[in-house]
Amino acid sequence: MTFHSGPPPFGSGTSLSKAIIGVAGLVCAALATLSPPPCQATPIVITSVSDISTQQDQTIALAGSGFGTLGPYIGNSGDIAFFDLDHNAPDGWSAGFAGLFPGGLLPGVPSPVFVNDAVTLVVTSWTDSRIVLGGFSGAWGANGWLLNNADDIEIFVWNAQSGNGPAYIKTQVGQPVANSPEPGSAALMLLVVALLAALRPKQPLRSH
Repeated sequence: MTFHSGPPPFGSGTSLSKAIIGVAGLVCAALATLSPPPCQATPIVITSVSDISTQQDQTIALAGSGFGTLGPYIGNSGDIAFFDLDHNAPDGWSAGFAGLFPGGLLPGVPSPVFVNDAVTLVVTSWTDSRIVLGGFSGAWGANGWLLNNADDIEIFVWNAQSGNGPAYIKTQVGQPVANSPEPGSAALMLLVVALLAALRPKQPLRSH
C-alpha cells in the first residue's frame, strides 16, 4: 500500500494524541479487572457504506455507532482513513489520514507508519452514528489517484474523541446508482405496454 508520507499536523489523531490515548487504554484495560470497571471504551462499528462511484465529488455515507462527533472539514485527520486498492496503480492509494497509522491493519504495513495523505477528504457531517463524505480534494487525480470501477475500497474509522477503534468496512467501486435501472423495471415496462395494447379499442375492418 502506498502512503503519501509527510509530517503529520498537531491535533486530533496525531502521533502524540494517539500515544496518550494508547496509554489511557492500557490503564483502562488494567482497571477493567475491578468490579465495576471504572472506565470502559465506547464500542465503534461500521454497519454499512453507501455506493461509491468513480467521481471526485460524490456522497459517501457511513452508518454505524461510536464515531464520536466532528464538525465539517476538508483535509486530513487521524480519525478516518480511505484506501483504494487501485487496479491501475502498483499499490493503490490512501486519502484523508494524517498521523500514526497502526501496523497490522493492511498487507505490507506490519509496523506503525507516519502518514500525511496528499489526497484529502471532504467531510460534510460527522455524528456518532453517521459520517457523510462529499468526495475528495487535495491531489485527487495526480499520479493515477482516481477511483475506477471494481477497485476494492477499505475504510477505517476511529472515535473522534476517545481514539477508540478502528472500525472497518470493505466495499467496491461500482457504477453510479443513477445510471443503474431498478431490477425488473424493463420487464415491468414491457408488461405495461402489452396491457395497453390489449385494452386499446380495435378498429373495425373496412371492406374494399
